[in-house]
Amino acid sequence: MTQEERDISVRFTERSSIYSQSFYFIVEAQWTSRPKDASLDVNTSLTWKCEAQGVPPIKYTWLHNGVNMKESADPRRYIIDEGTLSFPMLQVSQKGMYQCHASNSVKELITAAQLDVKGMYGMMFWVGL
Repeated sequence: MTQEERDISVRFTERSSIYSQSFYFIVEAQWTSRPKDASLDVNTSLTWKCEAQGVPPIKYTWLHNGVNMKESADPRRYIIDEGTLSFPMLQVSQKGMYQCHASNSVKELITAAQLDVKGMYGMMFWVGL
């Protein structure tokens, strides 16, 4: 039996005859963990977990400002692993709205979190003589 197939076999006995019936259960997607808004400094790290349960198994998609995120060619920018999105070193360009779509053939769930990355704007260093 695969993970997608969770069935139960039931046997009935009636006057020396045996009847067998299999049932296939589907379970709509349900949240178990969602990302929360974050406001962090530049060059810090962040990991968001987006997790749901259901049968058939859940598939995940991440979006940044409405644009589908693909696996980054540079893992220093971000890493997507199923429902986990990690930023090893946040940059100001990564701030914005992130959405996680978690779905199976029964139901689609969508959640969002805002990321604010605080940079080093306007910092001045004065050297006195």
